[in-house]
Amino acid sequence: MLRQARLITRLGVMSLAAGLTAACGNHLPDTPAGYVARYGIADPAPASFKYCFGHGCRESAQVSLHGGPWREIRDLLSEPAPDAAAERRLLSRAVAVYERHASAQAGTQDDGGIDGWFVNGHRPGQLDCVDEAVNTTTFLLMLREAGLLRWHDVAGPAVRGHLIGRWPHQTAVIVERAGGGTYALDSWFYENAVPAAVVPLTVWRDGWSPGDPLPSAAAGPYPPSAASTKSSRS
Repeated sequence: MLRQARLITRLGVMSLAAGLTAACGNHLPDTPAGYVARYGIADPAPASFKYCFGHGCRESAQVSLHGGPWREIRDLLSEPAPDAAAERRLLSRAVAVYERHASAQAGTQDDGGIDGWFVNGHRPGQLDCVDEAVNTTTFLLMLREAGLLRWHDVAGPAVRGHLIGRWPHQTAVIVERAGGGTYALDSWFYENAVPAAVVPLTVWRDGWSPGDPLPSAAAGPYPPSAASTKSSRS
């Protein structure tokens, strides 16, 4: 009986790993609009947009930031940031506000789960890295359309990893308008509505996860600690 239970557990992990390979490791379109369009999202607007969950956007809900939620986000970003680094800090916080409001409508408030993500990955309302990258890119496109990105533009998402030593993983990406520096804006590591990690894309591609050091010259802020993080094995 114990052997059978272990086999079932192993098969479950293998199934999840296969899903991650198929979803998180896919070739990505060059543009952010092209990326979200793959998941049925075109011209997202705060009044109504698609919010993904269930691994690879297999499930979704139509949600809205109309009224108070969008005002909260605009208030956070309307004061001009003095430089690009300051704007990245604000964007990290804005992602948390966005997730808090959208998840309440989509029923994904419990997304997350310390290092047990590979155990809890199939529970209802869980988001994988594709869901997070799609949702964050959708949000960034709405911010750009509203004129709330002053120091950055939205780039197409990035991918890293493989099953030999590292899980495949995707993230939303922002690029500095002056200088062209690229940064991962990655909300996958943390529980729902926690500020997103903002990490230089080259560092992220090398396998960065929460707790890893950043170069002293890196301007990308990220939460130095969080109440709960997902598995750092990606």
